[in-house]
Amino acid sequence: MRILRIGITNLNSLRGTQTIDFTTDPLASNQLYAIVGPTGAGKTTILDAITLALYGQTERNKDEKDRKDGSGSIMSYGEGECRAELEYETSAGRFRNVWHRQRAHKKPEKDLTASRREINKWNPKTEEWDLLATKKKEVDEQTVKTVGLDYERFVRSVMLTQGDFARFLKSKPGDKAAILEKITGTEIYKDLSIAAFARAKLAREAHDRATQELESSPPLNTEDRQRLNEQAIRQKAELDNLKKTVAKVVGQLALYEQLGTLQAKETTAKTEVERLEKAWSSASVDRDRLAKSDALQALRSDLEAELRLAQSLAKLTEDLSAIALEHTTLDGGLKVATEAIASAQEKLNDYYEKLPAREKKFAKVAELEREITSLQKDMELDQKRQKSLEQSLGEQRAKGAELEQSIVAIRRELAGLEPEKIRERLEALEGSIPLAGKEREALELRLNRRRTADRLAAEEALAIKANASLKASMSALTTAEKAVAEAELALKDRQLVVNNLRLSASLSEHKHNLKPGEECPVCGAIEHPGLKNFEPVTDSALERTQADEKRAQAELASRREALDKARRSETDLRRQVDGHQALISELSTQLGTVETEAASVASLAEQLKTLNERIQAESEEQSKLRSLQVKLPKLLTLETESASVKARVGELETELKAVTGTLEAARKAAAGKREKIRAEVGDRTAEECRELTRKKKEELMAALASAEKQASERKTELAALVSRQAVIREQSDKQTAELKVVRERLAAGLAEKGLSSDQARQTLLPENETLHLRARLNELTTERATAKSAYALLIAELAEAAKLTHDLPDRETLDKEKAQQEFAVSEADRMIGAIELQIKQDDARIAAVAEQQARLEGIRKEADRWARLNDLIGSADGKKFRSYAQAITLQQLIEVGNDHLRRINPRYRMAYEPPEAGGPEKLEMVIIDQYQNDNRRTIYTLSGGESFLISLALALGLSDLAGGSSMMQSLFIDEGFGTLDGKTLDQAMTTLEQLQAQGKTIGLISHVPQLRERIHCQIRLEPVGDGFSRLEVVDG
Repeated sequence: MRILRIGITNLNSLRGTQTIDFTTDPLASNQLYAIVGPTGAGKTTILDAITLALYGQTERNKDEKDRKDGSGSIMSYGEGECRAELEYETSAGRFRNVWHRQRAHKKPEKDLTASRREINKWNPKTEEWDLLATKKKEVDEQTVKTVGLDYERFVRSVMLTQGDFARFLKSKPGDKAAILEKITGTEIYKDLSIAAFARAKLAREAHDRATQELESSPPLNTEDRQRLNEQAIRQKAELDNLKKTVAKVVGQLALYEQLGTLQAKETTAKTEVERLEKAWSSASVDRDRLAKSDALQALRSDLEAELRLAQSLAKLTEDLSAIALEHTTLDGGLKVATEAIASAQEKLNDYYEKLPAREKKFAKVAELEREITSLQKDMELDQKRQKSLEQSLGEQRAKGAELEQSIVAIRRELAGLEPEKIRERLEALEGSIPLAGKEREALELRLNRRRTADRLAAEEALAIKANASLKASMSALTTAEKAVAEAELALKDRQLVVNNLRLSASLSEHKHNLKPGEECPVCGAIEHPGLKNFEPVTDSALERTQADEKRAQAELASRREALDKARRSETDLRRQVDGHQALISELSTQLGTVETEAASVASLAEQLKTLNERIQAESEEQSKLRSLQVKLPKLLTLETESASVKARVGELETELKAVTGTLEAARKAAAGKREKIRAEVGDRTAEECRELTRKKKEELMAALASAEKQASERKTELAALVSRQAVIREQSDKQTAELKVVRERLAAGLAEKGLSSDQARQTLLPENETLHLRARLNELTTERATAKSAYALLIAELAEAAKLTHDLPDRETLDKEKAQQEFAVSEADRMIGAIELQIKQDDARIAAVAEQQARLEGIRKEADRWARLNDLIGSADGKKFRSYAQAITLQQLIEVGNDHLRRINPRYRMAYEPPEAGGPEKLEMVIIDQYQNDNRRTIYTLSGGESFLISLALALGLSDLAGGSSMMQSLFIDEGFGTLDGKTLDQAMTTLEQLQAQGKTIGLISHVPQLRERIHCQIRLEPVGDGFSRLEVVDG
């Protein structure tokens, strides 16, 4: 992956829109550049923009949360939106990632809205960006697929951790693991170790709990279980006997229940018989009405026919009156239709008389229209021809003007030069320019060698000074060591004197405590001859001696401090000497055995500048002359073509004039013919006039047909009405005769009963009422007979039931006995239920024990598995597996880092230093100096330049491991130069210049001012006030 362009808008201190373009100079031609500026100016914001555009997060804020209040946002203060854009290329093509966020309506005081992201791919065919994804999850997936790395691996691949590895090399053994863990992101191995330890502990505790549960609830023993089963059998037998007794008592009580039921039924049946007798007496009126109606039943059909025929004759009389009125109306309608037929026929005859004259006028108009149409077609053709001629004339005039401009421009460029002179000068330049190029290459080589020689001389001078300083430092170290030895002897002398004085003081106290004739409490002797002449020590003498001891201690501490300082100085000077020697060796190898250039750098640089100016001037002249040489044939062609265009313009103008005259004459002729048509028929056409005539004829014909149709319809309706009138009269006569016969039969039948027709109709019940009344009376008769029979049966059953209960105990006694027996059954049921529950619980415990034993076996196996894993990698602090994994990681880093170190400086090689047998992992490594007979050096003896080489090689190795198969061509080194001295910084720059030769673009991010002098291509960030900075790309 190679970064092509970075776009930054309102991120942190970089307000406004900033663009860093690696495809244009100076960045395009400089693969080593510096990002410089004071602390807080926004150097790291450039790296933030890269990861923000790709992954939506930054190293300083790994989750750019979409909070409305803006907390945690990297948007510049006082702005309404921010944006990060990254354009890059991989083996799959060219891509662009965009991250954008804004406040509501892009106003600084509003709440922040959710961020938006997108990824695009450049389409070389359409030369446009094709949108690949806009949803955040899809953008993440597409980015990982395109770049080949997730966020963490990308950061470790692109952001070189040289500074972290430098701290790792110089750190104490106890701190190395934490630093390496942070650099490589291997915290997971510590977490796995702790997790294995904790999981083993949980599995062990689970096994203990399961064992306790298994022992806490055992099943019954065999004797207890047998006794429980026998008790259940006895209780069930007793329960059966109790249930039989209860059944007997219940049967006796049932007889009393049956007697009570029969007594209640007897009372109910007696009441029902009495009710039915009353109902039978009440129905006598209905029985009389039904008898009279049945006597008239034979005359029912004649009574109904008389009424029906009378109503039908009245309706037929009404219909005949309505038909007479309708006949009068239809006669009037027929007369009107006959008059309409005569009028329509008269109008149609008039139309046919005037039709020939109209047809003659229409034919004349149609002829004029055809003449006008022919003229319009000719005019259309002439107009198209006119338009075509005008367009051609415009094109030819424009082409002529363009040719004239080109001719004038070429003549101005020639400025009077002849073709032969141009050719001769071109031949001379084609010979001199290549010679000048070779001369420039030789001069550049001389300049580079002169610079290398000057640098070597300066380095040798520095090495001489460093050696002299080292010798002086070694001499001072020897002097300091002697001074410390002398101070230590002096201190020991002072301490001996103090101890002697303290002993003397104790003897003085001892002598004072001795009593004559008594044994010494210390030695047991009675006599002490040595103490007779003993002089006691004074307090002032002891204080003076102690003061001398303190002064000796202070002097020793001072001299030891001086010794430590001398040792540090000697170590630093030795490292400087080693660095100087290494750089001198490298520079000498570059110079080889060729004689050193005599001219100075300034002189050679001036010569090179003069030569470059001459080459540039001659190249520009050559380009200009070649351009003029190409344009000479073109000038002749343009002049010939211009003359042809002018002739064509004249021809087109003549033709256009003729077409315009013809077109105007045709317009006048067409206007005259239109006036004649307007005089004959107005604004209508001949076809429109004929259409109106046809419509007039159709209207007249339709009016005649309509009148004839109406007359025919009136005649038809009259015939139908007469026929209907005859039918109704016939029906009326027939029904009159029928009514007479019916009335004669009714008079004969009703005379015997002394009733008129109306009285007979009132007495005769309707058929449905007759049926209903007869059914109700029959039902009452049946119910009355049934009730009497049921009552007699109940009297007999009641007597039989009384006999059955005569010898039984009374009802109250039986109820008490039933309650006692049911209580005994309930208690027996409860006892059996309790016993069966104990049996069921014991069965459940037996099954549970079997299940718990099986589960305990599984838990034991699980605990054993976690115990084995804990033995392998587990520990409470995570050190066991972390140390093992980090040792492997360090070995991989060393192996990959050695590949880079071999290309950077083949003198050195890294090697892993394993711990002592059985000892803890110390993560140590040694440096093998292959130019010094493979001398193995510890990392603590490296100079500043050597430490930089090793840490850079390790950082590049980590970048390769993190990147995997993704080739990262754009790298950054953030800080790590502030602690390097001038000499070491020179060596570091030399190393990085060798690294960029491998095709990698390297950006150094630092606030070290010296980088401005050592790296010409820079991205400068300069504060402009109020916490904001300005970004500028400069070269030199």
